[in-house]
Amino acid sequence: MENKTASRSIKGTAFREDYDYLKRKKGSMGLKEIEKRMAKAGYPLKLENVNITKWYPIEYRTAHLYAIKEAFGWSDLDIFNMATESPKVATTMRFFLKYIVSPETAFKSASKYWDNYFLLIWLQLY
Repeated sequence: MENKTASRSIKGTAFREDYDYLKRKKGSMGLKEIEKRMAKAGYPLKLENVNITKWYPIEYRTAHLYAIKEAFGWSDLDIFNMATESPKVATTMRFFLKYIVSPETAFKSASKYWDNYFLLIWLQLY
């Protein structure tokens, strides 16, 4: 499943953050329902076994979010709220940004680190 050379991939961190949020909100049975729906759609993934350092095809992320919406009857706003409540940055990165560099320097450097999470998107300053 891991293939960083693929044109569209996402780090397992995204799945792990959703896993933690959903486990708190919907419990183990909710997670099982999502896994069942993903497998039925042709994207089997055991959420508790996701490796945060591995790359996964972006289609798994799409299937994952669709399964969440369908399983719980969630709207786009509910998905957005899940994303905003999930941790966005690793603890070490937070420390680095808070104590080592200015916000302007961090923003200018963000595109260098963006590919740690996505291979699909580039961040640019305008």
